[in-house]
Amino acid sequence: MAAAPDPHRARDTHEAQQKRYRVPDGHGGTRPCWKQPIKSIIWSPLAGQSLHSGTLEVAGCAWNDGAALLERADVRTDGGLTWLEADLDQSSSSFGWRRWRLELQLSQGEYTILARNGHSGSDTTHDC
Repeated sequence: MAAAPDPHRARDTHEAQQKRYRVPDGHGGTRPCWKQPIKSIIWSPLAGQSLHSGTLEVAGCAWNDGAALLERADVRTDGGLTWLEADLDQSSSSFGWRRWRLELQLSQGEYTILARNGHSGSDTTHDC
């Protein structure tokens, strides 16, 4: 006897995406929007986290709509004077999330850590 189909499971991935990533269509409805600008997140250290001086690993992730492969990740801590290139994990697909990390030596003080990412189309994220 065959099991009944799960009503919550989409028949394919395209169907699963039909209710997500929607934008107004200008006529009172919505339409799918697959184009995604590059996005980046810093997940370590956390915002407002108190740390000791010395070695600090800054880590995060970047992603986009897959139109171009993400090629770089940069981090800065000096108010925008210098971008440092972070190590970017390999990706088997332009659609995959890419982890990045950078070890920094920080002396005692307060820092604002910013990150940006870029791809072959030379597009970059806004600082985050």
